[in-house]
Amino acid sequence: MNKDINQYCYGCGAKLQSDDINEIGYVKKLNNDEMMLCLRCYRSIHHHEYKKINLDRAYFEKLINDNVTRKNLIILVIDLFDINSSLNDEVLKYFKNNQILIVANKRDLILKNVNERKIIAYVKKIAAQYSDNILGVIVTSSQKKYHIDELLSKIYEYHNQHHVYMVGLSNVGKSSLINALLNSQSINEQLITVSNYPNTTLDMIEIALSKDVSLIDMPGLLYSGQMINYLKNEDLKFIETKKEIKSRTYQLMSMQSVFIGGLVCFSYLKGSQKGFTFFFNNPLMLHRTKYENSINLFDTHEEDDLLIPRALNVNFFADFVTNTIIIDEEKKYDIIICGLGWISFNGHIGDEIMLALPAHVKYIVKEAFI
Repeated sequence: MNKDINQYCYGCGAKLQSDDINEIGYVKKLNNDEMMLCLRCYRSIHHHEYKKINLDRAYFEKLINDNVTRKNLIILVIDLFDINSSLNDEVLKYFKNNQILIVANKRDLILKNVNERKIIAYVKKIAAQYSDNILGVIVTSSQKKYHIDELLSKIYEYHNQHHVYMVGLSNVGKSSLINALLNSQSINEQLITVSNYPNTTLDMIEIALSKDVSLIDMPGLLYSGQMINYLKNEDLKFIETKKEIKSRTYQLMSMQSVFIGGLVCFSYLKGSQKGFTFFFNNPLMLHRTKYENSINLFDTHEEDDLLIPRALNVNFFADFVTNTIIIDEEKKYDIIICGLGWISFNGHIGDEIMLALPAHVKYIVKEAFI
């Protein structure tokens, strides 16, 4: 990379310009003698305003094809609260020829009694499905500064005199991790803009960790199956995880439903009474009802705050896509709703469950993580 750092916003990486206030990278006056923030980053940091910028997959692919070589070390950051969305073939397919160090971020959100060795084994098992070049897994928390020094040590160990690229889906915490790395080395000249909105970083940002090592922050890739893509900006706070997730358990009989906010309806259609444990962001309210009442309940509470938030284009229950899950093996399961959370339960042969989801939001049924 040969970008003149003073010509690019140090917060988001956008090329600076003073011609059009409505375009990315706008500053009132260019000054090539100092590092500057664009207006979008300034408003995000100081006024908590967000201007949505859509970066399509083709843009991300071009950045990779033009810049990343097989000699570069890839730091793949994943969200521990959303492992199965942030660790998949849609991301790893770009780096088949690279050595990859996986950083499982946001340890502070997962129950403290979850064994860390189990987390690492779980992540390695998923990653092995997609790549043979995994160097290892480091569990971190940028908020708690957890294992930041270990991550820094691994970067120095593996960089091989080439740029190190930090990649991952939007909102996995890449920028927060980089800021934590900078702070750990008492480097404060360049702190990347952090927000809870997708596509905060718009272009590659080069950060010198030392005279020998440069870290490149890449724009976050959007995964089409995540719930975040189908929410209004003002509703992102309902899924924005800031504190340790408190599990909530409901004893359900057959033909009972639980609404997860107004985003998902989980219905237990057939089986003996059992406990279902819900792992979702704490502000997201759960509401139990009879299955026979679920459609009417959703449709009649469109205008109040009982079942909120609602996904874009889901105003009535009929706007959901319904999916039936029939359990065929006795074991503990997770039903994972990508970008939102999961439901754990002990499955018995013949149990029948229905999920009503917004179109395009993906779900996964697999052996339990916790």
